[in-house]
Amino acid sequence: MDEVEMEIEALKAIYMDDYQEIAHPQIFSIKLRSESDPNAWIIMEVQLTPKYPEEVPILLFTSSKGYTESLNELSSISQKLAEESVGMAMAFTLASRVKDWIEEYEVNQKELKKREEEELAESQKPKKRIERPEHVDGTPVTVESFNAWKARFLLETDPATSDSKTVRLNGRQLFEGDISLALSDVNVDLFVSEDGDDLDIDL
Repeated sequence: MDEVEMEIEALKAIYMDDYQEIAHPQIFSIKLRSESDPNAWIIMEVQLTPKYPEEVPILLFTSSKGYTESLNELSSISQKLAEESVGMAMAFTLASRVKDWIEEYEVNQKELKKREEEELAESQKPKKRIERPEHVDGTPVTVESFNAWKARFLLETDPATSDSKTVRLNGRQLFEGDISLALSDVNVDLFVSEDGDDLDIDL
C-alpha cells in the first residue's frame, strides 16, 4: 500500500460517513460540520494530482447557505496551507483547518449578531431630555410685594413730602433702589413710557 492509499484509509476511518469517494483514489470529498449547528456544513472536495504530495491538490468547496459568501476566503486560506505542506500527506491537515475555520466563523457571527442587537436596543431607547431646574434662587415678585413697593415709591416721590428737584431715573436705578426687585426672577416693565424712554419722576 503506497502513501496515498494509506492516507485515504486513515481519512475513511476518521470521517466515516462524511467521507465520500468520487473516483478512487484521486478524487474524494469530506463533509465538515459545525459543532454548534449540525445543519451547517462545508464539503471539501480534493482532487489529487499524479505527483501528489509533491504538488498541491485541487480543492473545491461547497457549503450550506450560511457560509456561501465566505468560501473565497476559506479557499485562499486552504490554498496557502496546501502550498506550505507540499511534500507530505496533507488532506487531513486541510480538513482540520477547514473545521477550525467553521468554528471561528460561528463565533464571529454570534458576536456580530450580539453587537447588532445591542446597537438596535440602544437606538430604541428614549432620548434623555434636559430638564430645567424647578427652583431658582431669588425673591419672587407678587402682587402684594409690588403694591407695597409702589406705595413706598409714591410716598417717597410725593412733592408734598420732599423738597428734592426733579430727578431723571432710569430702569436700573429704580430696581437698584429696591433689592427685592433686583433679585426677582420675573421680568416686570415698570415706569417705562410707551415709546421706551425712562420717566421723569419729581422727588
